[in-house]
Amino acid sequence: MNQGSDEPLGALRPVNSADPLPPEAQVFLLPLVLGTAALVAVAATPLSIDLTVHARATAAHGGTVLVRGTVICSIQTTVSIEGSVIQPLNRSDVASGQFATDVVCDTTATSWTAVVVSDSDQTFRPGFASLSVRAVGFDPENGIFAGVESFGSLHLTRSPN
Repeated sequence: MNQGSDEPLGALRPVNSADPLPPEAQVFLLPLVLGTAALVAVAATPLSIDLTVHARATAAHGGTVLVRGTVICSIQTTVSIEGSVIQPLNRSDVASGQFATDVVCDTTATSWTAVVVSDSDQTFRPGFASLSVRAVGFDPENGIFAGVESFGSLHLTRSPN
């Protein structure tokens, strides 16, 4: 309560209550309460993704490729890993294929594997191929997607089977 008044603390009152203005033109004074307050905003660290791809991949006898790697995230989330492998075989033939896999990622290294089947008439063989890979995850703390993309070369070796 305001001292000497029946109004509660913080109540709105007209500036000149002896000669009130129409309600739409009244000016009000708000009581000021002095004190200290600390406003602390804790910003969540955005999702970061560390993606590795093993430089050696296995070319199976059936013509598929097994690509492997690891992924580490700053917070737990599901990461979609997708990419493509292209292998020039001679002047006119190319083996190429796409892959995609989802993994639950956190602050420890999580292994991932993907089988790549050639989309062309040619199958993958031992040798070298180009790789493009991308990992994308949702950051629930900040409400955004984060990702990383990498390009490189794969050494395709024959599987022992």
